[in-house]
Amino acid sequence: MKRRGVFACAALAAAALGFLLFLGWTRGVSGTDPLGKLPRDLEAVVRVRSLPALAGPLGRLSGRDVRALEGWAGPFGAAAAGVRGRDAVVVRECPRLARFGPVEEAAADALGLAVGPQGGRQLAGRPVWLEARGSWLWIATSRELLQSALRHAADETPLPADCPDLEIADRGLLSRLDADRDAGRLDDAARLLHGAVRGALEPGITVRGRVAGDSLVLRGHASWTLETREVAKRAAASAPAAPFRVSSWSIPGLAASHATRFNSRAVWDEIFHDPANARFVDAFQKEIAEYEEFLGGRRFTTDLLPKLGPERAWAVARIDPALYRIQPRTPVPAVLFAVHVRGIEAEALKSLDKFLTEAEAEGKKMDLPAPKGRTSPVLEPFHHDKVMLEGREIWRVLFREGVSEFGPEFAPGYTVVDGTLWISSFWPLLAKIAPLPAPAEPFHARGAVVGPAALALARDAAGEFAEMQATWAVLDRVAPDAAGDFAAAFGSTRTPTESYLRAFTDLETGLLRERPDLRGREFDRELEDRLKAWEAGELRAFAAKRAEEKKREPAFRADVDAKRGRIDRVLDSLKGLGSVEWRLERELVGNRETDRWELRIVPAP
Repeated sequence: MKRRGVFACAALAAAALGFLLFLGWTRGVSGTDPLGKLPRDLEAVVRVRSLPALAGPLGRLSGRDVRALEGWAGPFGAAAAGVRGRDAVVVRECPRLARFGPVEEAAADALGLAVGPQGGRQLAGRPVWLEARGSWLWIATSRELLQSALRHAADETPLPADCPDLEIADRGLLSRLDADRDAGRLDDAARLLHGAVRGALEPGITVRGRVAGDSLVLRGHASWTLETREVAKRAAASAPAAPFRVSSWSIPGLAASHATRFNSRAVWDEIFHDPANARFVDAFQKEIAEYEEFLGGRRFTTDLLPKLGPERAWAVARIDPALYRIQPRTPVPAVLFAVHVRGIEAEALKSLDKFLTEAEAEGKKMDLPAPKGRTSPVLEPFHHDKVMLEGREIWRVLFREGVSEFGPEFAPGYTVVDGTLWISSFWPLLAKIAPLPAPAEPFHARGAVVGPAALALARDAAGEFAEMQATWAVLDRVAPDAAGDFAAAFGSTRTPTESYLRAFTDLETGLLRERPDLRGREFDRELEDRLKAWEAGELRAFAAKRAEEKKREPAFRADVDAKRGRIDRVLDSLKGLGSVEWRLERELVGNRETDRWELRIVPAP
């Protein structure tokens, strides 16, 4: 089954914006709204009011000098684009293209559309269709969508006076993607992206954009209606908007970062008083008492929690092998986590040391016996120590050779700098981070993607990601056979085999042991959930076995290469990206929570 996931829609939206960019200037020649000349059943639409204003940032982002089109193409009119399913359509006013011959041919030459194998046109290897009516030109990725748009060619709706520089409106795409997710039609990566998008956008939203110098600024929002208990939880856990310090750090190779504000005491109270955790309360209290004794009598809830935060952040950085003199085994980046601990720095370090020491002791119990003839003790799977690097104390975690699947690029460690606890998957990086002046504007969250480093990181991992995509496709193809393998081995709930009954009994026995508090329907529901999880795991195992056979075939490697090529083309199209910065403000009124966000897209210098 062909995927109709988030990635396809994102690619179509990017292509639609690219169409608008490459087709030239917008100066509102006729004052006609281009959206009126598109089908009414599009799932999402984009409208651009003035490309002269957008020419700077979009030209630098794309790497094309759109101002060069003015000399021969003259002033163009408004433009719009939309997506429906896996297809996209663009319409734009271009009155002077006719002077250079047929409008379709002139536009195709201006866009650099390649000639297809059957004589048609292609964009990024995909067939496209062009047609002009009067001074308007339509381009679509399917004949059906093109014909649907041409039915509205005579529409002359005026362009709204308050039309922004850029407008993106959802007309059902988000709801359709929700349905695809619920029906299991999104792969793992698409579900992650969908979750991020749906956390910032709500169905029916209109995102408005403006030009600020060479940057493009977008604003949108998302709102939710909360249950009564959820309202109290959010109100208690929220921290007031304030300038961010954690996100204002110099980190070599920084590719992305995100910082949020939180109320640690309220978060803990929510966990402690959650009815679902009622059976753990006694254990919580016992562990807290032991922890307080370990810290010399400091009170956990009054002395420590109020000083934890209110800021936390994560970051991803590309590791430069030359800078750190290592030979990475994988393209894994450095992942960092930071949290404010000012006033409890010693307690934070002491707590981490306690955790690692206990983990090392458990690791020794699980270690392999000493080889025959060896008299020295067997080393633990890992241990930790403290080093001084570039004048900074860093605690590092060292793995025994062969324990980790990674190379020197995975070397965890932590340190405290300027009242902030930093934990990194690559400890040498911790010696080079440094605080910067905090911005003055107050927010609830802020972050950024740094274009050059993020693109370099993506290129490092492009091969692995292409193989993941090809593997997902193989798993889809072998799913019916895997289901047959499962049926042959375990039967079904109506006709179970002995193996199925044995697995069911083991699950039931384990649940009785782990959750003696469950009774009746609650027990049955939990057992049913565990049974479904077991079945899903077995199906994945059968599918993985069949997929491994398919992956040894030449067709799989050809698919990986094709997907790698597409990834490289996408990354090439983003080479003009300098950074993407965002900030968020949260408001809770009654039982309605609203996140208002701003996204700033900055071209590379």
